[in-house]
Amino acid sequence: MYTKTHQATLDISAAGPRTVGRFAPSPTGDLHFGSLVAALASYLSVRVRNGSWHLRIEDLDEQRCHSSFAKSILKTLEVYGFEWDGKVILQSQRKHVYDEKMQWLRSNNLTYLCSCKRKNLVEAVYPGFCRNGPLDLSAATFSTRFKVSSQVVSFEDRRLGACSQDPTLTQGDFQIQRSDGFFSYHFAVVIDDLELGVTEVVRGEDLFSETTKQVCLYKALGANTPIYSHVQLAVDPHGKKLSKQNCAEALNTSNLPTALAQLESAFRHLELSKIPASDFSNPSEYLKAQVNLLSSSKTWPKWLGG
Repeated sequence: MYTKTHQATLDISAAGPRTVGRFAPSPTGDLHFGSLVAALASYLSVRVRNGSWHLRIEDLDEQRCHSSFAKSILKTLEVYGFEWDGKVILQSQRKHVYDEKMQWLRSNNLTYLCSCKRKNLVEAVYPGFCRNGPLDLSAATFSTRFKVSSQVVSFEDRRLGACSQDPTLTQGDFQIQRSDGFFSYHFAVVIDDLELGVTEVVRGEDLFSETTKQVCLYKALGANTPIYSHVQLAVDPHGKKLSKQNCAEALNTSNLPTALAQLESAFRHLELSKIPASDFSNPSEYLKAQVNLLSSSKTWPKWLGG
């Protein structure tokens, strides 16, 4: 149901390191301008390096996600000219994979069961109440927390530079499976990205705070950390982040001139406005022309690796 009929064709058998990226929206609403900026940033970063770009629908939260929004996301991306490689990945079909990795972490003493409820925790940094066993053994359900070590976590961000953080001081042991059984965002994306062979993660800076958790999981799994690039967020006239929670307007898919103008605005937001959209009749042609120009010029902004 979610397979694109005219996917980009790339030679993935070439020798040497291969750039692999992804865009991973949640089907809790339609894509908006902020989503377009994030999708475009990740797409350009891969395509200018002749890499492969994948689409993942993060639909683990069954209470908030809906298949109708997943279909809308795919249609919108197609209208705006995005072409992805391979089949669309659905997190809802990968729970057995997450469970297998969770069991591995447990068997290596990297997790513990926790009876604490978020609403009862006052401190931002979890103090490790249940590290030596759940405080409330009579609790009906337990979450699973990852044991954070005291080592400083470091990673590279193209836009922000070298980043370091001691997770024991900023967040403490964090949940990787909720008490209702749902796997956490940061746990699922690390497992997905590892299996896909993702080499770079390009996304909005609102997810920067999740990065340390993800790097901790990469290290625990004995894997290399991808290169990160957290791009500047799109905001409304009041400075608030464009998001579904803030009722951001859905992208236009019924009027190509409007869609073309929105795509041009996304390029400008990302400090890329070398070609006027008025020279093209649809977003797909415009996107291809921009990719070709960027690939040949190598004059890139910092977030893209310039």
